Order: sequence, then structure tokens, then C-alpha cells
Amino acid sequence: MTEGYLEAEMPEDFREQRMGTVGALVDGKDFATDTTRQQTAMTRAMRSDKISHSGARCNTWTTSAGLTFEHTALFMARATEGRLVALWSRALAKIPAGRAVLADRGFHKDALLYPNFNVQLTPHFLSGRAQFTAGEVSSDRRVCELRYGSETSFSGVTDTEGLRDSIPRGFFPIMQDMCDWGHAHMNFCQPFHTPGTAPPGYFAPPAHRLYKAGGKKRRKGT
Repeated sequence: MTEGYLEAEMPEDFREQRMGTVGALVDGKDFATDTTRQQTAMTRAMRSDKISHSGARCNTWTTSAGLTFEHTALFMARATEGRLVALWSRALAKIPAGRAVLADRGFHKDALLYPNFNVQLTPHFLSGRAQFTAGEVSSDRRVCELRYGSETSFSGVTDTEGLRDSIPRGFFPIMQDMCDWGHAHMNFCQPFHTPGTAPPGYFAPPAHRLYKAGGKKRRKGT
């Protein structure tokens, strides 16, 4: 992930929101699975607090336009998203120094885990206060609107039928392969934000304009 590539790809949406220094968006995904009950320790380790179900968890890093360039292996869902960042720290050196990472609040302590000490942009915390300031609300709105692409990009992963609903026990031996393929499939989909240097008409309208309020719609492949 070179500085030149990230600069060339940067969507106008990000520049307009004064987020032109973003180098990556990170998000965690829990896939629901059958519950293993033979061992209590295994049952507990697979319990996901995010989906209240047994599951497998991975973190995924995407560019501003929605290209996935790194994802962790699948872990039993009790492993925290921050712990996965720590385990994958060396691979994150590919994010150039000076580039920021958009993340949700669950990643707020992880900036020091990036080898190039990339700044993380996350929504603010109340920290005991009664309400956010107007500046914080405005900043959080920009962060959340742009970070939304990392969440919706997962629709490209879950287009892999075996990863939908609850993954049956019979798929456990190939679950990692399905996850890897799902991430590859993400990069065959329309970009969530149109790359800034893309020729006019090369891509369909930006995918985020195809989403309706209150509902999600899968991105179509190219």
C-alpha cells in the first residue's frame, strides 16, 4: 500500500470531509457458527458478545474506496478486536506513516499497535459528561459516515453462501478458506466510494448512494 496509490485512490467524498489523509478503515466481523459443546472451554471461547451467539471473528482493513488489503485469520469470537490488531501488528506496517485509520470506539486503544504509529480517528466518548460538544458531534458524524463503508463492504464477504446465517459444523474445516475467498470477492465488487482518479463512467454510481435509509443492500459485482 504505497503513498502514491493511496493518494491516487482517495475519493472526493473523503477530501470534501477533510479526511484526505485516511490510509485505512478497520472493522471486526463475527460470523455465527454452530456451537461446539464437547468442551466447556471451547463453548465459552466461541461465544460472541457482538452477536450473542457462538462465532468466529476476524478484523479487516480496507482502503478509503473499499478495497480490502489485509484481514486476520478467523479466531474464536471471544478474542477481542484489539487483541487481533496486536496479533496482526507486523502486517500493518504496510499502512504508510502519516496516514490515519478510521475505526469505531472498540479500537480506540490500538493506535500504538501500528508499527508506523498511525493516528486512529474514532468517535468521541462522553467520559462522564452529560453531552457531546457541537464540534465533537460534527466530527463524529464525518467519521461515522465515511467509516460506514468498511461495515457495508462485508456484504461482499457474506455473498459467499457458506458464511451466511450460522455456519454449520461440517464447514468448520474450510471456514478459513471461505473467509479468504469472501475477502477476495470484495475486491470484485463496485467500490463503495469512487476512487478519485477513476475515469468518468468507469464505475457505476458510488455504492453508498444505492443504500436506502434504514436498510442495507449488497454491492453488486462488476
